[in-house]
Formats: sequence, structure tokens, C-alpha cells
Amino acid sequence: MSARFPTLFYALLAGLAPAADDGTELAGMITSPKLPEISGMAVSRRARDCYWAHNDSGGKTEIYALDGKGALLGAVPVQGSKNVDWEDMASGVSADGRAWLWVADTGNNLGLRRGGTVYRIPEPAPSDKTATAEPLFFRWPDGARDCECLLADARSGTGVLITKRHSAAAADAYAFPLMAPAGTKVELRKLTGAEIGVLGALTSLTAGSVSPDGARVIVRTYGEAWLWERPAGSGLADLFQKPPVRVNLPPVLQGESIAFTSDGSSVLITAERLPAPLYRVPLPK
Repeated sequence: MSARFPTLFYALLAGLAPAADDGTELAGMITSPKLPEISGMAVSRRARDCYWAHNDSGGKTEIYALDGKGALLGAVPVQGSKNVDWEDMASGVSADGRAWLWVADTGNNLGLRRGGTVYRIPEPAPSDKTATAEPLFFRWPDGARDCECLLADARSGTGVLITKRHSAAAADAYAFPLMAPAGTKVELRKLTGAEIGVLGALTSLTAGSVSPDGARVIVRTYGEAWLWERPAGSGLADLFQKPPVRVNLPPVLQGESIAFTSDGSSVLITAERLPAPLYRVPLPK
């Protein structure tokens, strides 16, 4: 494929495409050369109209703040981290009122990594010069896995890693403590039976997100997303036995990120190739 094709295609789309019948709109374009391969996004819990993003494997150990139209607000180096294969990120406010980001270094395309790291980061301001990671190390309990989807429920302190499958095999999901002491090895608990529910039938999951109020959970594949409404008081591990609602996503080149907006009414998605369209997709009420 010509390197010019994405540029021409999205340039035409930005200028000519009306909003879709379901209300999906092209909110903006991400053009910063600092973000050539976006693999994760999360809404800021400190700043208005701000979203954090990171690059895929081998990128700099930096997180990037964007506004709701895709303009770069800041680049923050993350001390104490390595980017072996960063695949997803999440945000949340813990029970003590602190805002956090989590970055999942869990990619494993070659099937060689038997473990990974989730980096917990006190959420910086977009103008900050640096942030410091608090690593949570883990080992997959049943062999090497490729994982591109991270869910974080900061209020309960529970995270869920969901594996990516490229065949008809079911996804696996593993719960872990988000607020475990920094630098420790956390134990993953595999969700089984009713806990995994319909989630186990999904394949090629590339990202996930929990709404800021914790009431909605969404995961995505390359072409669609699946939305769960979460009853008050239920945990992430109790959610997936309920049937989700399918959400159609606009086509993008290698879509591997999704983030709720601050009010939870929509999600933002983008692509891994520049210029990357930033779509706002409204969700069923």
C-alpha cells in the first residue's frame, strides 16, 4: 500500500464526509509525528477535554496528552518504565481521590513472553516534564499470552487483562489488584465459567475502557465494539455473563484504541497510522 494512501483517504474523508446516521462524527485528526502508532487511549481524570495516548511496541516511554480534536497538548516521559510492547491504557480515580493511569506492557505477537508489566502512573498534567511509573509485574498462570485489552475499575481496585486471539479460540480474562504495592509481582486470577461469560466468545480484542462513572464497560475489535451496562455495586468480574450491546465502529487502518468521553455518552477511537482520524462514536442510551 502506498504510504500516501492514508493521508489522501483521511484528508478527503475529513473534508467531505458528513456525520453518520448513528451520530458518529470525525472529531479531528491526529497528525503529530510523536504518535506514529497509537495503541492505547484513556480520558484524563484531571484535565478537561484531554485524553492520554501512547505508542505501540518499541516506542518511546512517553505518554501524550491530546485534546478532543486530536491536537497535541503535551508529551510526558515516564521514568522507571520500558516499552517492550505497550498495548492499552486506562485511567481512574482511586478510593483516596488520586487520579491514575495504567499502561499495559502485554503485547506478545511472537508468543514468547510468559509475563508482562502493568505500569501504574500518577496522572501528570499535560505540561509536566516527567512522570514516574510504579510497575506491577506478573506471569501468565497458564502459558504465554498476547494481550491488548486492559480494563481498570479504580474504585474497587480491580483490573482485568483480556487476551487477543487471532482464530476461533476464545479470549481469556484475568483479574489483578490495581493498587498492589509498586514493584511487586501480582497474582492473576483467571476468570472462569459464568465470570467469563460471553466475553469468551469474542476474538481479536484490541482495547477496552471503563467509563469514568464506572457504569459502562466497552471492548473493541478491529471493526466493532461491545458495550456492557454495569449495575451499581457489581464488579468487573461479575459483568460479562450479561449479553453486551454491539456498537458499530467506523473503518480505520489498524484500530487498536478506544476511550470513553468524560460523560460516558460516547467513545473516541483512532488508528495506528498517521494522519490518524479521531472519531467520536455515540453509544446507546
